[in-house]
This record gives sequence, C-alpha cells and structure tokens, in this order.
Amino acid sequence: MVNKSVLRKLSNQELEGYLKEGNCFVPETVQIAFEILEERGRVFSEQEKAAVQGLILQKKGS
Repeated sequence: MVNKSVLRKLSNQELEGYLKEGNCFVPETVQIAFEILEERGRVFSEQEKAAVQGLILQKKGS
C-alpha cells in the first residue's frame, strides 16, 4: 500500500524521479507521483503523459 501523504512531502524534483524509466517503484507509486505533480500545477505534454502511462503498464505487466 502506497501512502500518499508520504509522497506529498517530497519535492517536485524528487517526484519527477518516480516517473523516470528504470525506477524501482511499484505502478501505484508512479501513478500517485504523477497525480501529485499535476495537482501542484505541473503541466505534462501528451508525449510525457503517454510515457508515464506506458511505464505504469510496463510495471503492471512485469
């Protein structure tokens, strides 16, 4: 279980690391980091959104 309140304490830069290819985080953590960054006003391009969704799907499949 991912604790969203713990992730909210992280900086934007730290959360961005959760969205990088090859990280060791579970898909739920990646999704929550993405949502928190959006809530904080981070605007993702369609390409970035697709990359994050692809990463989440890849992690769910492995």
